[in-house]
Amino acid sequence: MLLTRVFDPVFSFLHRRDNAPLITLSSSASCIPAEIILAVLELAYYDEDMQPDVQLLADCAVVCRAWSAPAQSLIFRHVSLRSGSAVSSFCSAVDRSTSRGRALGDLVVRLHVTLDHNHPDQPSHHAFAHAVCLCPNLYELDIALYGCAQDLAGSRDTACGLRAVSSLDSITIGLLREGPRIRSLKLSNWSIDSGRLAFQLLAGVWPSLTAVSLRGTPPCFPASEEKALKPSICNLIQVEFNFQRDPGLDFVSWLLSSSCHSLRCLEFGREPSPEFLGAVLRQYGPSLESLSIPSCTSPQQIIAVQNCERLKEIRLESASVFPILLKQLPSTVEHLAFAINKDTLLYLLVNFVKAQPNLKALTVHFWDGGNEHPQLPNLKIACAYKGVELLFTRSIQCFRATVVSIN
Repeated sequence: MLLTRVFDPVFSFLHRRDNAPLITLSSSASCIPAEIILAVLELAYYDEDMQPDVQLLADCAVVCRAWSAPAQSLIFRHVSLRSGSAVSSFCSAVDRSTSRGRALGDLVVRLHVTLDHNHPDQPSHHAFAHAVCLCPNLYELDIALYGCAQDLAGSRDTACGLRAVSSLDSITIGLLREGPRIRSLKLSNWSIDSGRLAFQLLAGVWPSLTAVSLRGTPPCFPASEEKALKPSICNLIQVEFNFQRDPGLDFVSWLLSSSCHSLRCLEFGREPSPEFLGAVLRQYGPSLESLSIPSCTSPQQIIAVQNCERLKEIRLESASVFPILLKQLPSTVEHLAFAINKDTLLYLLVNFVKAQPNLKALTVHFWDGGNEHPQLPNLKIACAYKGVELLFTRSIQCFRATVVSIN
């Protein structure tokens, strides 16, 4: 089955028409080993937004028989399901009762599912759980939550497009617990009153989790269960917060209750308040090795970062460089990722490269004339002299992908 990003079934190579067979090449091109074909396709796997280029892989899958299996294996590596019909098509394709289905299901390592209760063709929770169970090698599960269609009378959040979402029943939770031991969970919550569902997914369904990415509306403790809720048992290594507003510190403490010594990578997708950043880094900063924040310009933020005594990697998306921050970074830093524009005080970074004993790499994001900065040659010379790898990019997606992250 040929999959698009939303898994709309196009039966071009699983269910081919009799009058449109796949081409069999008779030239020497058909003798290229499958390993080489797969290696070439893997080089073209991501598009410019660092997402799987499913359409390109789909086109490659119908070039000839030699290309079909390698391209198909890459298509099924990362699957997106955004409707009930898409879930049904996927479940049919990876049916474990057939050898073909087992082979395809075993290929899936990343699965994105949209649970949109406003959509007329939304998948049921049971169907979603069944799809997860058909992928025994699943590593990452990405769930997007949207609220149910019942309006909350007089609710300000309803007027803004946010609605309540229903929780999972015991059968669905049981199916998920019996499914694959996923390591990474991405949860995008665009609803209200979804605290119970979010806590259901985080509270013990997958004790194997080591990475969590949370976006959208921050979960709140269910009022009726706040005292009875058991602490999270996940030993998390990587955590990303990308909320519309700072979550409650009680939620952060609950989520990371078993991760004080295991947490290594912390990423803030949006600017946290200095108070929130300080509270989190005072508690969990000593174990961190990688920190990503949009900017670090205020004295309170700089003081908070000083709690990260073992930091090996830091990413800042702001082009503003503060000498106090660079002086306060620990000598353990090996990788610094930052942005520059035409007004960035680049000499501060040149001095940082010269003074930092363990620095191994710099990643630079150009914007607003940064690639024409007059001091850029000095930075290149300093990096070359110290043996520091210097990477440049104009893509924010590539910039974010160069550092240790939830991906």
